Amino acid sequence: MYNINMFGSGIRYWICKIPMDEFLSIQKIRNDFKIEYERIFFDLELLEEIGYTNWENIHCIYKGRGFFIKERNRIEIKRKSKLLKSFDSSELLYSPLLLEQHKIIYDDLCQSKNENFKLVALIQFEVGSFYRFNCEVDNFDVSKLHFVLNYDTIHLSIGEQFVSDLVYDCTKLTQMKEDVVCTGNQVIFL
Repeated sequence: MYNINMFGSGIRYWICKIPMDEFLSIQKIRNDFKIEYERIFFDLELLEEIGYTNWENIHCIYKGRGFFIKERNRIEIKRKSKLLKSFDSSELLYSPLLLEQHKIIYDDLCQSKNENFKLVALIQFEVGSFYRFNCEVDNFDVSKLHFVLNYDTIHLSIGEQFVSDLVYDCTKLTQMKEDVVCTGNQVIFL
């Protein structure tokens, strides 16, 4: 069995399609009490007072994670405990080598806007042992490993590219348990 581990910083996000009448109620609370959207959406007690038990109850239509592509964010490929390859995530896009050694797929998920709904991205910034994937094959071939990048609307809003998934030989790898700490929150209107 092979493990692909990613250490560093990234995001966890929920894309919510909130009916406009509910969003106007949330906006009224924000204006009346002069509090930020981040406090409304990420304070679970306040959220419960307005009728939601958690983020996924806010009409969540998609959720995901993203490992930032930047220096000091490390990616390791191991076979059991033996390290086979280790590199900065920035090498996925900015490799100094002449030959491309990593395959990239861009996430094509797209949400259409509708005046009856407000599209909102709830984002938590995290740091730690971010991703862990297991790949159960006999002979691992790095050329069959594909990094799925970005959810465009979020990527453009926060100004960071990120790995959102891994695919090996046309099969999406399952994420294993992570060990991260939340360092901040952000609300983006899409």
